[in-house]
Amino acid sequence: MNGGTSSKRRVEAPAEGQSSGIGKRQNISMGMDTLDCPVCFHTLGPPIYQKEEHEKACPRAPCFCPASSCSFAGAIDALLEHSASEHKWPCTTIKYSEDVELCLEPGLHFLRTKDREIFLLNVALELYGHAISVVCIQPKAINSKFKCRMSYGSFLNDYYQRSVYEIRSSSLFDGLPKGYNLILPKDEITDDGKGTLLTFFIDDPNPKVKVREPIRLKPVRGV
Repeated sequence: MNGGTSSKRRVEAPAEGQSSGIGKRQNISMGMDTLDCPVCFHTLGPPIYQKEEHEKACPRAPCFCPASSCSFAGAIDALLEHSASEHKWPCTTIKYSEDVELCLEPGLHFLRTKDREIFLLNVALELYGHAISVVCIQPKAINSKFKCRMSYGSFLNDYYQRSVYEIRSSSLFDGLPKGYNLILPKDEITDDGKGTLLTFFIDDPNPKVKVREPIRLKPVRGV
């Protein structure tokens, strides 16, 4: 159903003691939420307990704006449009297994891939330095399937730091996840971070394995 005017459906079922082919039938009223997804109102097929499975993977389940003062909730594409138009947060399209260099500036930066995965990079300026975290925005939190690598290096003070971790997923219902994945000490950041580049890399969750032909050495005759 499409969120329509009726909250119940009427179905017919065989009376007790009768077969499904003949006999009297009973009218049974069932609540709409039993047969429909409450998010997208997609009509679920029998058996009706498919409802829980569908809700876990429903593509229309809402994601939320990370701004604490904003009440926006909607599909992931709508969230990207909202973040660009209302908050002016940048969004960059990236590729798996390729380095991306981003300026180390406090704020939020959306990252998207061609397979429609959305990540949110958060750079917070704390008293002790720059605190950085990444989260995968998904309507339903699932076990992590993405691994991220972040690194920072400076030739001016001969400093290098690298972090490898699994990316958490969240709908941002409770705001930005707590904790950080990389912390750069304040004393190690040159020019207060202005113009400083952070290298960001997300592993391909489904890498294509290249099959290499074995090298066959030909015998040299007459040696």
